[in-house]
Amino acid sequence: MRKIKFFALALALVMLLMTLVACNKEETPDATDAPTDNGSQNGVNDPTDKPTDKPNVPVVDGTVPMFVDGAFVGSLIRKDIADTDDTNFYAELRNALKKAVGKTPSITTDFDKENADAPAILLGNTSYPESMQVYATLENTSAVAKVVGNKYVIAYTSAKGGIKLLQKITALIETKAASGELVIDETWNITLSASDILGYDDSLLDEYVDLPKYNGAVFDKADIDIGHGSLLNIVKDTNLSEFNAYAQLLQDSGFTFYTENKIGDNVFYTYITKAQIVNLMFFKNTSEARITVDKLGPFNLPALEDDNIYEETTAPSFTAIGIGQTGYPGGMGYIYKLSDGTFFIIDGGITNEGSGNNGSWKWLFGALKELADDPDNIVISGWLLTHIHNDHMGSFMDMSTKPECREVITIKQVIYSQPSDEKMIASGIDYRINWVPDSIDRWMPESVVKAHPGQTFYFADLKLTILGTQDIVLPESIQSHNNASVVSMVEFQGKRALMLADSEPNENRALVSIYGDELDAEILQLTHHGYSNTDAGPLYDLVKSVEIVLWPVSTGHYDGSGGANVSGVSFNQRFFKNGIVNHVAGETNMTITDFETWTPEKDRWLPKV
Repeated sequence: MRKIKFFALALALVMLLMTLVACNKEETPDATDAPTDNGSQNGVNDPTDKPTDKPNVPVVDGTVPMFVDGAFVGSLIRKDIADTDDTNFYAELRNALKKAVGKTPSITTDFDKENADAPAILLGNTSYPESMQVYATLENTSAVAKVVGNKYVIAYTSAKGGIKLLQKITALIETKAASGELVIDETWNITLSASDILGYDDSLLDEYVDLPKYNGAVFDKADIDIGHGSLLNIVKDTNLSEFNAYAQLLQDSGFTFYTENKIGDNVFYTYITKAQIVNLMFFKNTSEARITVDKLGPFNLPALEDDNIYEETTAPSFTAIGIGQTGYPGGMGYIYKLSDGTFFIIDGGITNEGSGNNGSWKWLFGALKELADDPDNIVISGWLLTHIHNDHMGSFMDMSTKPECREVITIKQVIYSQPSDEKMIASGIDYRINWVPDSIDRWMPESVVKAHPGQTFYFADLKLTILGTQDIVLPESIQSHNNASVVSMVEFQGKRALMLADSEPNENRALVSIYGDELDAEILQLTHHGYSNTDAGPLYDLVKSVEIVLWPVSTGHYDGSGGANVSGVSFNQRFFKNGIVNHVAGETNMTITDFETWTPEKDRWLPKV
């Protein structure tokens, strides 16, 4: 009997204990039941920040009380499954609120609708009915911030629209918070049209003027798609007289002359209308005329030399990014610090997105902050992207998604040339189609120029001339888009540098045929990281004045220690002789400030392997 009583008592105690645990569990939800993203992505959630207790505030339709009586009463909400832009905007808005009032708002996703009736800012296309209402009326490429009930809906259809909208909203937060409270009402409503976001009147694109016939005949190759609405036309077996006659015909047809250029015996003209940029190219050695048409608005014009007015305020420098530090053997990035304190950049290095390496953006950004006269105000006068490969333009893309980069960097002009969507799809890289456009939308540079042969750009004490793009290769194969590289001549501090990017056989042969001895330079960037399959021998033979050779490779890739020796091939041996110095990008950044001898600050010039 005693045993039975003992077991009964023990059983009762166990049941009582289980009841107490169950009650405690109901009062304290398991952390795993919380939303999976409580603002923790991309540094949104600081674990040291604790939202303050919310005072009771009556719900008034048409107002969104966010911060009242020293505490947040409204939440910041975004959609649960968000892309990079959404999470970045979420972080920026949260940080703007915290900076304005010194406290952290409640942050969550639309997965958690426990307090769906409470005031909130809804960022992006959430599942809340208020978001759906605004998005249903949103026009393509527009952006809207609007009070609906007790919700402030922030709606956009592009990264550029979102960024411009956030700029206006954060300015309002800063201004309104001065009163000690943040109550959003209809005075916060903002509507950005496509023209507001794009920076031009897109209705003008309808005012196209048809190109007249060349010498009374149709083009030999007409309307070749060269990407983003740009077209290429080709005329064979022509001469300078016919070419000049066509230029006059353009002017007589309503096109306005903008500028001209000559490279050797090759002649280049640019004409414009309200909607078009027309570039005329005459190549004497090949008896060809090539004519491109870009949309004016989406693309802009290079500034004229007379507009290049600047003041010398700092010592210039040249920096090669040590691309080998990423763990990837290739890539390319060069920084020119100009005499006015701004920068010109070529490429920048590999992305870290899905590449299994560290990415170059941290070293590029770090170099810019170290080199800048004011690291909180970095101005890039020009950024040239040579081609759509991630080991060249990856840093441009990565940095565009980093608020810490966009907050301190202003880009005045981006220069690039991207092949048609059809070409990219055929090459199996259709996933890269929007890499550059989306990154440009995030950066919001003052202007974007489609690169074409013959263009000249003046950035303080640097002159850039475009020699090659897909324009000189098509309709021949552009072969994985290396043959669509933007090849340029950079004139800086008394030296000419032939920058070949990753140009391969078709483009290299075209460069030789068109320019000949005009390719001569004191500095040569070896094409495609020094590989031997580029048919670059005849091109290198024309660079007779070469003193400095730039190798955009890691040290291991150069000397074979990394298992892939690209320097030992026979056609590169020409550069291993007295009087020529070879610089390998290597594993650390290298800066030159001594332009009398072009000697680097550290001994980074490598001899013959």
